[in-house]
Amino acid sequence: MKAEAAWRAGATGSGVTVAVVDSGVSRDQADLIGRISAASTDVVPGRNAPYVADSSHGTRVSGVIASNFNGQGTIGVAYESTILSIRTDISDCEEKNTDVCFSSSDLVRALDYAVANGVKIINMSLGGDDRLGSAFEAALLRAVNSGAVIVASSGNDGEANPGWPARYAVDPRFAGAVIAVGSHNASNAMSSFSNRAGVAAAGYISAPGEAIVTGCDTTSCWRVSGTSFSAPHVAGALALLMDAFPNLTGRQALSLLIETARDAGDAGTDVVYGRGLLDLARAFQPAGTTSVPLADGATLVAATEPGSFVGSAFGDAFARQTALETVLFDGYDRMFAVQLGGAYPTAPSRSYQAAPFEPSRTATTSLSLPRGGRLSLTAAQLDEPVEAVT
Repeated sequence: MKAEAAWRAGATGSGVTVAVVDSGVSRDQADLIGRISAASTDVVPGRNAPYVADSSHGTRVSGVIASNFNGQGTIGVAYESTILSIRTDISDCEEKNTDVCFSSSDLVRALDYAVANGVKIINMSLGGDDRLGSAFEAALLRAVNSGAVIVASSGNDGEANPGWPARYAVDPRFAGAVIAVGSHNASNAMSSFSNRAGVAAAGYISAPGEAIVTGCDTTSCWRVSGTSFSAPHVAGALALLMDAFPNLTGRQALSLLIETARDAGDAGTDVVYGRGLLDLARAFQPAGTTSVPLADGATLVAATEPGSFVGSAFGDAFARQTALETVLFDGYDRMFAVQLGGAYPTAPSRSYQAAPFEPSRTATTSLSLPRGGRLSLTAAQLDEPVEAVT
């Protein structure tokens, strides 16, 4: 997922809280010391046990997001973020061989608690085969209307479509605020257990979910697999974006991850990988139309077509000088420092051999000027042969 690109930009998740709706968290987990919010809670009526005695599903999910950068164990995607653990699991599971399950009514309480605490990223590493009912959908609508986004695991049944709540990603009521997350391995191949994008392809991306190291104490770690552990990679990525670019809303940050996902499988959006693989290196580059603001409030949009060069006499002067350094805004109003001269490399040495085909002889730079004007600069190569001088 190339998280190091975000870390090099200074993003750590500091100041961002991620709600983990799960089975609680261990207060003794070494890698999470200082990362768990004091507002963490248990929403199951009458239990009042937000912390669990030993390492659990919720602890390991939280570790993927926020494990400390402390010289041991592993490191979380957003290693200085805060986890609001909302314990929601129940023990009377209907399915065999299932240790952790959830009731719709408790999930309603969990979403409302996250909203009440102002959380904008909610991780739900859980799912099932059926819709979660009108009460849950009403709570989900309250959450997205508050500005929160929901990251949901696609499921581990190897099916063609995600389970629920991940499939709400393409429900018109929630589209743009819910994302379904599948799992791929270290070779970027879809995990055999992962539910594919299917009908939710437009709101689905894939993240690392095999052999994930988490739940570390001072002597050992857990190595785990499942879409439960791919979803928190996306939640952590959102925390990094919202730390680095505080102007972003949750929906904008989620849109960025979808827009910049690295294509996989069939070209474009497909029924296996959906929009593609989570890629933070691309998410931390300018996206959409870039522009430079002018003193009068208008903007200047520059576009350079391939083939634009400066003369060889300039050497690398354009790329090295500072006169063309400026700040541009991308399509999400994020600011980036840029060196515009770097767009104009030195012209390649001319070959005097006969060309096997007619090369391109022009290069164009265009400037979209304020109030609708446009300036185009076109450089053309001479058609006449040039004699070598000795």
